Order: sequence, then C-alpha cells, then structure tokens
Amino acid sequence: MIKAVKKLFNIAKSEQAVLFSVMSTGWSFIAGPVTIAIVGARFTPELQGYYITFISVLGYSAYLQMGLGRVIIQFVSHEWAKLDFDGEGCVTGDEAAKSRLANLAKFAIKWYLAAGLISIIVLLTVGTLFFAKSKDALETSIWMMPWISMGILCGLQLMITPFFYLLEGCNQVKQVYKFRFFQAVVGHLSIWIAIYAGANLWTYSIYFVVWMLMAILFLKIKYWNFIKSIFITRAAKEKLSWTKELMPLQIKLVALSLCTYVMFQFYIQGAMFARGPLRACQIGTTITFIMMIGTVMGAFIGPKMPYFGILIVGKKYKELDNLFIKLFLTAASIMIFGGVVLWIGVLLLNTMPFHLAKYYAGRLLEPTPTAVFIIAYIIWILSSSSGLYLIAHKKMPQIWIAVITTMLSVGTMLLFGNRYGITGSGIILIAVQIIMLPVMLFAVFYYRKKWHSQ
Repeated sequence: MIKAVKKLFNIAKSEQAVLFSVMSTGWSFIAGPVTIAIVGARFTPELQGYYITFISVLGYSAYLQMGLGRVIIQFVSHEWAKLDFDGEGCVTGDEAAKSRLANLAKFAIKWYLAAGLISIIVLLTVGTLFFAKSKDALETSIWMMPWISMGILCGLQLMITPFFYLLEGCNQVKQVYKFRFFQAVVGHLSIWIAIYAGANLWTYSIYFVVWMLMAILFLKIKYWNFIKSIFITRAAKEKLSWTKELMPLQIKLVALSLCTYVMFQFYIQGAMFARGPLRACQIGTTITFIMMIGTVMGAFIGPKMPYFGILIVGKKYKELDNLFIKLFLTAASIMIFGGVVLWIGVLLLNTMPFHLAKYYAGRLLEPTPTAVFIIAYIIWILSSSSGLYLIAHKKMPQIWIAVITTMLSVGTMLLFGNRYGITGSGIILIAVQIIMLPVMLFAVFYYRKKWHSQ
C-alpha cells in the first residue's frame, strides 16, 4: 500500500487532471459516509429508503444518453489531435477536423435536449407509478411533489452535460475535473445544509439547482468563446456519420453501462418493491458505499481517456501502454485497500457496544454479505475497466463478455436468490466474475496486438 501511495503522489505531480479527479473521489469517500450518517440521523428508515431509491431510479435517466458521453470524448479526442485553442479561446487548426468537431457537437446538443425531455416524461410517469405501487408506500403527500421536482431537474441537468463531454474530448480535463471537484464540495455542503434545514425529500432537488447554477457560470465565464465558435460561427461541412461511426460504439457502451447498473442496482429496487423501504435502506446504503470504491478506477483512468485517443492517433503505443498500466495498477491497489477499510468499518459497527454504532449498523447489511459484495464488485470493476484500453481506440469488441457475465450473474441470482439468501447470491456472483475476468483480459491483449501490428 505504501508503494501505491508513492505512485499516487508521483502521478499527482505530473498529471494534474488525475490529481483533481482523485481529490474528487477522495472527497466522495469522506462526504459520502458523512451524508449517509446525516441522513440516517435526520431521516426515519422509511424516508431514508425513499431517498436512496429516488436516487437509484434517477439513474435510469442516464441510459437515455445511449452512451453518447463516452463516444463524444473519444471521437472528439481523435479530432482534437489536429486542433487547438487560439488566443481568444476559439477552436483553430485543421479545417476538416474542425468541421467534424462542430458537426459532432451540434448532434450531441440536440441528442441531450431530446434525452432530457424524454427523461422528464418517463420519470414523472413510470417513477410515480413505481413508488405508488411499492410495498408499504407512504402517503403521496410526503413523496410525490419532491419526486416530481427531482424528475424535472434531473432532465434539465441532462441537457447541460454534453458541454462537459466536449471539453473533455478537447483535452480540457484539468479544468473540467478541477471544476467538478469544487462542484462536488459545494454540492455536498448544499445537501447537508438542506437536510439540517428540514428539506427532507426535497434535499436532492436543492442539490440539482446548485449543480446547474455552478455549471452554467463555469461555461459562461471560461468557455463561452469555445461554445460560440462551435455552435454559432462554424458550419460543419465535413460530417460524422452517426449510423456508421458513432452508433456502433454507442450501443456497446450503453450495454456495458446497463450491465453494471442492472447487476448491482437490481438489489435496491427489488428490495424496495418486494420488501419495503426498510430493507431497501439496508441494501441500498451498503451498495452505495461499495460502488464508491469503483470510482477510484474512474478517477485515475477517466481523465486520461482523451489523451489516450491523441496517443493512438500519433501511434505512440509504447507511451499509451506504460501510462495505462501505471494508472490501472495504482488504482487497483487503492481500490482493494478501500474495500478492506470499508469492510472493517462495517465489522466495527456491528461489534462495538455503543448505541450509535448499533443504530448505523442497522442501516447496513451484516459484515458477511457486505464482504461478499465488495469482492464481487471489485472483480467486476477490474474486468470492465481493463476494457477502457480498447474503448480508447473507438472500438469495443469485448462487449459480449460483459453481457454474458451480467446474464449469468442476474440469472443465477433470480434462480438461487430465495434459496441461498443474499450472501449465497453474492457468492455465486463472485464465482461468475472469477470465471469471466481472465476471458476479458485475454480479449484486451488479443485486440491490442492485432490493432497495433497494423
């Protein structure tokens, strides 16, 4: 672990984008438990169950992006290898690349406007029906208006997000991740203040408002000339074909994202619907903690994805390999350490003879199922994150491995979940992940050799 920490500081010195990304993840590791503790102290178990399930159901809106965010980053990065900013912050460089970038940007903004509108409609209809029909549902006066507010604001937030994907693809990762760090700090502070002010289920709506105000100010102050040069003054003569270029990768990224979501969020929503908000509170809180561990991998590799694309265009494969392996191994070491710390924390809550410890332990799963799901999730993240190397090439031939893994995992959970309980289901999940991990690694090495020899 000491070596991993040293690597972390060395990376932070040379890669400021990674530094801010790691800082954001570190803040989440601090702020996440604090938020859950405050929610546990100020909300009843039923309200906490609704709060967590609200956020879980909102996650479905991300799939209306159809994976376009990552596609934007990788395709823009390949065009940005021939472009730059001029002194006024406008795009300059190769005209063909500039034209393709403008076309992609205009397509993205239209897509996200439509996705945001559809998200609002779906969340307000299907989501409301889901909560109304859930077991032991509370009075509609308690949850309906906060849910409607969150659904609308979530859709509006979705409409703003493509600008940040475009900036990442243009290798503005340092500025974007620096902003995201401060946004995360302010966002959590707004949640804590709202909870103590008695906002209850309105809390996340307040967070959405703060997020959007900060995003709009950031884009206006720092990148308004960039936005004008792309969306107003530049006509796209050379166009990207969505069906031939973007859609193949987009569909595969949606499938990968859906695999992760279904494999783990399935437990929260299933518990809410079948066993009520109290059980959803326990499972949802535990899985929320566990999924925070996976953000470590994204914190290290995510900021460098645009740069990976630039290296690939320049055929600098050795530099690409060295950087990816360094980031992957460092993140994996810290992620495993984080999993151990999380499990020890849950164990201590269940063994300490204090009323407060027992109170919070009752909001989580027991130590054994917690350990099982920590192991399963870490193996899954190692497998899926190794595939980011291939995604940087704007290709994703390994998607069938993720789909098969998810089908096997969910299928065995449905077949054996009632018989063996949540711990038994988790052990089966681990077995599936262990079998499929070497298959994924083989695919990465196979396609790496194939593509780089061309």
